[in-house]
Amino acid sequence: MKNASKNSFSMKSAIIRCIDSVRACMKVRDKGHVTRIPFSCFFLLTFFGFLFSGCVAHWIVEGEVRLQIENRSSFEIARLRVVGDSVASDWISDTIPPGKKSEVVNGPWSGIFDLEISVRDSVLAGGDTLWRRVRFPSETLDGGSRVAKIAQKDGTWTIRIK
Repeated sequence: MKNASKNSFSMKSAIIRCIDSVRACMKVRDKGHVTRIPFSCFFLLTFFGFLFSGCVAHWIVEGEVRLQIENRSSFEIARLRVVGDSVASDWISDTIPPGKKSEVVNGPWSGIFDLEISVRDSVLAGGDTLWRRVRFPSETLDGGSRVAKIAQKDGTWTIRIK
């Protein structure tokens, strides 16, 4: 940094100043003194920390959707399926009791799909369970973490994906 002018700023010079400041800070702390880290150093360290953290990296570059179901109905929900034109694929296979949440599950879907859940309708005399399918057409799934809040009121099922 001997040749750099005092008013010039570049990423390289900022990184060099940051490294020098951290070294100086370490030397002073060895002697028992406390010193401040310059704002540019703090900013760069924070910036790179956030840049490489898992949440921000998924938010920027991740195409997969991580989904969790929150069952706000009074019925047990089992399995969430993604339904396409000719194919249906299970995404979440958990059985979710009323008022509970499923595990977070990754899925390779991004776009607009029909979603389908199985709802416990009744238990038959022999102990078998009768399940009913409920379909939610044209739900948008774009990358990142999502919570699907599924509710039933007056016989109408709703889904809100946030």
